[in-house]
Amino acid sequence: MFDVIEHIEIPNNILQESKRVLTDDGLLFITVPAFNFLWSNEDKSAGHFTRYTKSTMKNLLHTNGFEPVFMSYFFQFLTMPIFALRSIPSRLGMYARQQNQQHYNQQHSSGSGISNSIVNYFCNKEEATLSAGNQLNFGSSLIVVAKKK
Repeated sequence: MFDVIEHIEIPNNILQESKRVLTDDGLLFITVPAFNFLWSNEDKSAGHFTRYTKSTMKNLLHTNGFEPVFMSYFFQFLTMPIFALRSIPSRLGMYARQQNQQHYNQQHSSGSGISNSIVNYFCNKEEATLSAGNQLNFGSSLIVVAKKK
């Protein structure tokens, strides 16, 4: 469930159904936006109900019969830009207007040229860390692998 759970106000039903249909040795993969201090009007516009931490996700999983196997934050390099360019302006009442689809597409693309190279560089570093089984201590998103208890 990549970028799904944050769109569900009470995700217990979908997690319980996932547990029901998952084979005994199956794994559940989840990504969600991380840290409520990064909450902004962009989250509202995207239809998010919450952002998660390792702790809140672990509690949600345990409540619904799952045991986390691996949890890590990712997109470390986006944490400060999101906070500075989205969260703070939202708290100050700026950017409260509804954004159009073109704005959304622009905000969620890696761009071209030097900005694309920078994004790719940081993504590749994080991918190498995560692929080695290591965790990142912060980031704007959280990735989870869980199994049935």
